[in-house]
Amino acid sequence: MEKAIGANVTAPKLQGILEALTRSAVTRGVKPVGMESNLKKALARPEPTVQAAALRLAGAWKIEALLPNMVAATGSMDRTVQTSGIDALGLLGGSGAVDALVNLTKDEKSASMKDVLIALVTANSEKAAKPIATFLTKASPEDGRAVVDAVLARKGASASLAKELSGISVPTDTARLALRGVTGSGQDHGTLRDALQSA
Repeated sequence: MEKAIGANVTAPKLQGILEALTRSAVTRGVKPVGMESNLKKALARPEPTVQAAALRLAGAWKIEALLPNMVAATGSMDRTVQTSGIDALGLLGGSGAVDALVNLTKDEKSASMKDVLIALVTANSEKAAKPIATFLTKASPEDGRAVVDAVLARKGASASLAKELSGISVPTDTARLALRGVTGSGQDHGTLRDALQSA
């Protein structure tokens, strides 16, 4: 990677390398040693697509030292960089990343709330349950389904969400589409199914 991030390497090529490394990290747990300085160089590149790919890789490699970069990216004016910062926090996990994501859930008008909640489910499903329940009360059917799908992919998360949905009213169309995801998952998420049916 040392040569791959040189100034003469094109942004699309570097982006492809970083994305391939992220896939290896997520699917196979592959993480080379001592790559932090190289990632910092990639983050310093001017191209948003490269910065975004580098952020996700930093999260996948669990590089705690780059947590401030990830948090800063969540406030970026560039949507790609912003979303990647959020994703990176979810991949990184740990108390610092979880606290940052929880803080982001407090901005209820955020256009990135769906992405924040999906990342928070990945990092800490228990802390995600309450803000997700609140989100579902006003989410579009598509956004609600995307967040519930993330919950279904995380072991134990559906039971936590079901508990938080008790006594909460979810718009009919949002609940219906989310229920399709629950019933089509092929797994037993009975408590969440019941909670959505009565919400």
